[in-house]
Amino acid sequence: MSTLSNRSRAKKSFFILLILTIFSFTSLTFCLADDPAWWNNDWTYRDKITIANAGSTTLTNFPAYINVPYREGMQSDYKDLRFTNADGTLILDYEIEAYDSTKADIWVRIPEFPVPSVSIWMYYGNKNATSGQNPEGVWDSDYLMVQHLEETSGTCTDSTSNHNDGAPHSVQQNILGKIDGADEFKLDGSYIGFGNNPTFNTPSFVTFESWITTNNNNLTTKIVQKGDWDGHGLGQDKWKGWQSHITLQDKGAKLDWGKGMPQANRWYYLVMTYDGSKMIFYVDGEKVAETDISGNLKITNRNVFIGADGTSQKFFKGIIDEVRISKVARSADWIKQTYFLIKDNPGNIGFVSEKIPEAVIKNITTPKLKVVTIRVGELILADSDRNTGEELAISGEHITKAVYKGNEVSAVRFSKGTHEVTLKVSNFGMLTQRDVNMRVEGLPEGASAVFTPENQIIRTKETVSFNARCIIGSDVPDGVYKYQLILYNQLGVLGQREIYLFVE
Repeated sequence: MSTLSNRSRAKKSFFILLILTIFSFTSLTFCLADDPAWWNNDWTYRDKITIANAGSTTLTNFPAYINVPYREGMQSDYKDLRFTNADGTLILDYEIEAYDSTKADIWVRIPEFPVPSVSIWMYYGNKNATSGQNPEGVWDSDYLMVQHLEETSGTCTDSTSNHNDGAPHSVQQNILGKIDGADEFKLDGSYIGFGNNPTFNTPSFVTFESWITTNNNNLTTKIVQKGDWDGHGLGQDKWKGWQSHITLQDKGAKLDWGKGMPQANRWYYLVMTYDGSKMIFYVDGEKVAETDISGNLKITNRNVFIGADGTSQKFFKGIIDEVRISKVARSADWIKQTYFLIKDNPGNIGFVSEKIPEAVIKNITTPKLKVVTIRVGELILADSDRNTGEELAISGEHITKAVYKGNEVSAVRFSKGTHEVTLKVSNFGMLTQRDVNMRVEGLPEGASAVFTPENQIIRTKETVSFNARCIIGSDVPDGVYKYQLILYNQLGVLGQREIYLFVE
């Protein structure tokens, strides 16, 4: 067998490194060139957020946890945040669980989450923006309840559209949890009750999940439970540690995590799934036990509880956070992704910040509003190229050559009387223009024009309509008049267009 000399190995390694470097640079250049245009120029900054997929399958409508650091330009309450997909064509639902002056804990619905990663945009830097949150849109319809348990006091609010809110009893709220706030259960009699909303009575499939840390291993308790001895959920056994259990119509099953007593004051992520034929128990994103069992879940009129089995027994001692119940069996990759994003958010998410490009800033200082068409019914008085706004010549029996102040011009024949005119205005600039008004200058005495609506918001690349009632009084002398249509707001003139009228 031949061997390479040290020099040959070095040369070979150098060329491999060179090829990889060229390939990496080419790929990076392609990715940057493929970035979409700025979503909305009312937002000054954006971050490209890349999220790693810890599994091997594409996830759909996945609620991704993102710990967003406070950036220069953000509102202090993060109300100006907006999230879009990679090409900027879809605004993503999001929920702010909690925030402070340094960061915000946010859940964003990712419509399609492929392997190995997905990229989205986060926009910010708009002092006039109001909140764009839509918590109910973040959590798909298969979630029956999502409890962040971040409340400082009072009702525990469900983030889903099911409104499965809970009433805490002797619970210490606003304790530091796995994500922001959590609830601590210290007493015999500490629990959160949720009643028996019909949405909890899922007959075929179910997922229970929660982050927990115990401070007492010498107890048999319930963490989250639907029903009593004939129910299903997550618990703790004084001999075997973490457990999960289900009850079907004619039988039941219980799974242990198999590692004995859990470590006190350490966070664990527990998940139990049942898909109609198999029950699986996960701890910290990994499957620890499973069993084949089939049939429908037992439906009872018993309530759902966090921290106890009913109001009088099996009280958990420790802290509970992020409790969810679903009417489907969540996949192994779904569970793994949830675990890794919460366990190590910085290790699975990357941010790249950008400020609005200079080219855009320059366009902001030079508004480009143009009156692109003017019509009276089907009669075109003025027209423009739809892409550039360049004025186009028009022809027809209503167009005549006339002399205005010694110069020959094309003028529109306009009879005396009242005319209903429609004017189309396009924004060819890079910034939304607000409170845009229109007026006309050059009207002779006896003529008037009233525009409706009084003012409009015109976003970039958008076209809107103004209507005008134009009156040419009978005492207006025949002749050629130059009208100036002026678009303006409090900042000044935003655009204008001339039109010659031949009054007869």
